[in-house]
Amino acid sequence: MAATFHPSHVLLLPTIQKAKNSSPPNMLLQNYKTLNELTQLHYDMMKKGLFHNLVVACVQIGTHESLNYALNVFKEDDVATCSLYTCNSLIRGCASSELGKEAIFIYVYMVVVMGVVPEKFTFPFLLSVCSKILAFSEGAQVHAVVVKMGL
Repeated sequence: MAATFHPSHVLLLPTIQKAKNSSPPNMLLQNYKTLNELTQLHYDMMKKGLFHNLVVACVQIGTHESLNYALNVFKEDDVATCSLYTCNSLIRGCASSELGKEAIFIYVYMVVVMGVVPEKFTFPFLLSVCSKILAFSEGAQVHAVVVKMGL
């Protein structure tokens, strides 16, 4: 991802477009409890197009290390087909792990670059992050989007 986003300078209003894949992750991934086990699966999953499941599983582990790994996978790999569920999971994980700037970045990237329309599950964690990191301008923009979408 070569572009650098400055959230306070980006209008956070999404365009209307359906998410390509918003199904929950494969339930079998819940059997993996450590980051090391998930790392071993990474290459195979990328080959089979199961990127979303890996990211969500890392978020579910919930450690700072696993969230950083999920963010690196998200930033380094082709995420053009990333699902709304995956983005929401990353935003939620970042919100609960003091990675607020990353959560806002994911939202901006999701809306501006990927064209994914957020839903009612996106905004609570995003607004929480804005208040935690004192991003008042971004919080006001997110609130405006919520009002305009009628959520």
